[in-house]
Amino acid sequence: MDAAIKVFSSQGFSDASIHDIAKEAGVAPTAVYYHFSGKPDLFEAALRRVLGSITNVVITTRSDEDPGSPEALAAVISAVWKWLDENPESCELL
Repeated sequence: MDAAIKVFSSQGFSDASIHDIAKEAGVAPTAVYYHFSGKPDLFEAALRRVLGSITNVVITTRSDEDPGSPEALAAVISAVWKWLDENPESCELL
């Protein structure tokens, strides 16, 4: 999945190929096809992983059910920006 995120973020969906992703991951293209039906399926999985990671950042930062406050919102925004800065390929994929 890391390889897919890296290749999709650098080449874009149209230019990326399963072969490129497999090469980046150090596996045979057939190994990728074993797990994913094709490039759209792999892209969707990569995007879900990135969105899931961002969701986890939000939940970790503010996991309570209390009504929001400006401070809580600022903490969430700050945590998400930090995650995006630390994960530029995932940011580019979005």
